[in-house]
Amino acid sequence: MSNEVKIDSSLSGVLNRLDATDALIDAIGLILHGNSVIDYTRLNFKSDSEIENFLRLNNFVLTEPRSYRRIYHIYNDAIRYLLSLDMEIPQEFKEPIDIKDVFRYASFIKGSRLFSKISCSILKVMHIIHHLESRELMYRTSISIERLFSACEEKVSRGISELNRNGIPIYHYSTSRDNIFDRITRLTARKEIIAAQLYEKASFNIITEKKEDVLFVLKHLVTNVFPFNYVVPGNSSHNYIDLLNLLKSTDEYSRKIEIYQFVREIPQSDTLPDHIYMRVDIPIDLKTLGIDVDDETAEKLGYTIFALTDFVITDVESHRRYEQSPNNSLNQKLILKKDAIARLTKE
Repeated sequence: MSNEVKIDSSLSGVLNRLDATDALIDAIGLILHGNSVIDYTRLNFKSDSEIENFLRLNNFVLTEPRSYRRIYHIYNDAIRYLLSLDMEIPQEFKEPIDIKDVFRYASFIKGSRLFSKISCSILKVMHIIHHLESRELMYRTSISIERLFSACEEKVSRGISELNRNGIPIYHYSTSRDNIFDRITRLTARKEIIAAQLYEKASFNIITEKKEDVLFVLKHLVTNVFPFNYVVPGNSSHNYIDLLNLLKSTDEYSRKIEIYQFVREIPQSDTLPDHIYMRVDIPIDLKTLGIDVDDETAEKLGYTIFALTDFVITDVESHRRYEQSPNNSLNQKLILKKDAIARLTKE
């Protein structure tokens, strides 16, 4: 059997033009394969500017007092949790620390392998705490689903407009939302129900003019619209881009395949032909909704809530091919409707 790596010729050389950092490669890999950051053993940031941008996407700007207080509150809770598990935490982490050092250690910019391991554990717990407490904050906030998703759609739409201005032409972009009948049909038709199916979500359909442009869309999304850590694990699928073989075909990246976390587990995909599908919890700052959070609440629960979203991304040629196939969206809806009727009328 030949060991020759075969990749789509339209993607040859695209990584160089993408100017992809190692952190970006891992973020795109996570999007494509639905990995969980909780399984990561390292980060791949190379500079403070990358770390600061990642924090900004998570609504943390460390020069703002509310962000500073909030992130250190989460950090201290994470340390207390790890100590409750009888984990050994070096004294350096129990004393006042530059929060960016935790990311530097996790990325092997500085420190030892032990410090990297401890930092990864801390960041994983911080990620979970922030998400859980945002849910509590949402319960306490008098905000309608309509208002939340309008803010989310505005945020994503701004990002798409920036893509067009930056020379990445978008052939088609549309937004939609589940209505109550759609959710009832889906819940009735499927025997296995997961929690995410119960929640209303916004959907974004992005179609580029060329296949290679899809990678530029993914780059823009994870560097300007949402942080990669809130891509919902186990809910991504594609058979569109073989990122691993694309990396192996490029000298610069093939030499360091082992640092990329997404390659640790690459599941088989049964998605639609030539489409990328992902589910993302997009962080929304309550300030953008005109809602002020008092200082005590902002420190203990934060000022960020999340909007559940679905993205379907493809290029125009692939989309046309899909719409002409038996598995197109209209037929899928008809199958779902038929299955719902069958279960409701079962004797």
